[in-house]
Amino acid sequence: MQSGDDGLAKLAEKLHGVRDNLPSASEGTPNMPASDIRVKRNSGNINFGTQVNIGSTMSQEPLAQPQRRSLNDRVEEIAGIYGVDPRVVWREVLHTRFGVSSVTELSKTQFVEASQALDAYEAQLKGHLAESKEQNHVKRLVAEALQIANDRDVYPAMSRFCSREFGETVLNNLSPDQLKLVLKFLEEAAPATPVEPEPRASTAASASSASVRGVFLAEAKALVVQYPVHCGAIALVLMILGKVV
Repeated sequence: MQSGDDGLAKLAEKLHGVRDNLPSASEGTPNMPASDIRVKRNSGNINFGTQVNIGSTMSQEPLAQPQRRSLNDRVEEIAGIYGVDPRVVWREVLHTRFGVSSVTELSKTQFVEASQALDAYEAQLKGHLAESKEQNHVKRLVAEALQIANDRDVYPAMSRFCSREFGETVLNNLSPDQLKLVLKFLEEAAPATPVEPEPRASTAASASSASVRGVFLAEAKALVVQYPVHCGAIALVLMILGKVV
């Protein structure tokens, strides 16, 4: 029995020694060979000894047919609304921006940027159109104001009103709302009192001659009424003398 116990004790001692020699999980493994795998940050490149590029193929792929159709429809829409040649839109927005000569040269990764560029171009056209409409409106209001001012002969009064209210006398520099106030002022302003021109010398002479003839005819008529027999005899004598002569 004692020999059996001694054998068990020796076996337990050997197992204890083996356990102490086992490496712990926290210890490094310096004898393991280093891995050849390399991953570059912020890229899709993984190197297993030979570099593999992930994503570069997609960036070079041309636009898909639905993407090309979407861009074409957008260009046609902008051209139709604002009266622009579609070729101008392609040239100024897409070809110049991306350095390509055809939409077929655009890649899939450029589709979103191309769509945003078209949106920005449309916003620019919309701003120009609104500005042009306002300028035309201003021209119409200015023409109307000048017509009323000249017809009523109140142009000086209109200039004083503009200077006092807006600090500006040039109508083209006023906004549509300011011009509407000018029109309201002109419509309420009383027309200037017309000044009668002095009669010319020829007109005065004509009036004097007409007055003399009127007086002579009136006196002759009164003489005939007062002396009808004498006037008749005188008229008869004048007729006879006229025939003799």
